[in-house]
Amino acid sequence: MQERPTGGGSPIINLGQACVAYLDHCAHIRQLSEHTIRAYRQDLTTFDEWTRSVFGISPLLDELTMSRMTAFFAARSRQDSARTRARRQSTLKQFFAFCMKKEWLLKSPIMLLPPVKLGKRLPKVLEVDEALHLCSQELNKQNKPQGSATEGSRARETYASIRNQALVMTLYGCGLRISEVMSLDWSSLERDTAGASYFRVKGKGNKERLVPIPEALLSLYKALKNTTHPNMKGAVEHAAIFLGIRGARLSTRGARAIVKKLGEHAGLDSHVYPHKLRHSYATHLLESNVDLRSIQALLGHASLRTTQQYTHVNLAQLMKVYDSAHPHAKSDDSA
Repeated sequence: MQERPTGGGSPIINLGQACVAYLDHCAHIRQLSEHTIRAYRQDLTTFDEWTRSVFGISPLLDELTMSRMTAFFAARSRQDSARTRARRQSTLKQFFAFCMKKEWLLKSPIMLLPPVKLGKRLPKVLEVDEALHLCSQELNKQNKPQGSATEGSRARETYASIRNQALVMTLYGCGLRISEVMSLDWSSLERDTAGASYFRVKGKGNKERLVPIPEALLSLYKALKNTTHPNMKGAVEHAAIFLGIRGARLSTRGARAIVKKLGEHAGLDSHVYPHKLRHSYATHLLESNVDLRSIQALLGHASLRTTQQYTHVNLAQLMKVYDSAHPHAKSDDSA
């Protein structure tokens, strides 16, 4: 760590060193998800690279002023969308707060920077019938001439078909984040004294919550567990519920590709991705008169404000119905 004589105060370190320390703090102390840490790393790297182009080296923290911050965001304005700039600003705000807590900075250079203005973006959701149709898809069972498939390929198709259906039903039926689904083990599935089944899930910030499992999904899990994996050597006694064909835990990228293909196979007009199914889960619960506090607990939201975005979706749908059906919504050209 580079230091300058400060008359006995805290060491003054450069931006690059502080970034490494902050990311380590996020991973091991705050225990944030890999996805969040990857986004923070990207934002901090972009900022560090820009400062190096200005200073020639990674600058000391006390050399970063509000005017420098303004110049950085101005330089990125043509490349970054408003939403990306807002995310970078949030990342840097938390980073500088960390540096102040460590007493590496007296004040944050981003504190007085005006926030990026964003229009409200409603979560994209599927209709109930679209979600149910998606959950019924069997991607790997296609019309092939009998006798054309080997025993090994039939085993792969059978396993993948059940796994894929269980995957999409878990995303929609339980409303889990894709990272949470990929971390599910068979030991995550539990039963209470009344016989009801639920997942014990660790979400953001390593916070634990219980999520009920629909009966239809339990039947799929039973079928999945009783289906011989095509690569028994790799899959034997594997703890994960969702496995790839080689027997290792299915990757997040692999799961996204499966959901996308299932959406295309179902003939849905819109692009389907895992988080859209989570949004659909929450919206359909709200439409079924489940209260916001319960939905907040099921989704694992730290703040009720995050859950309230689904009330806007419900209102938007209500207004669409109103505009198409209510007499007062129709213009009267004869007036």
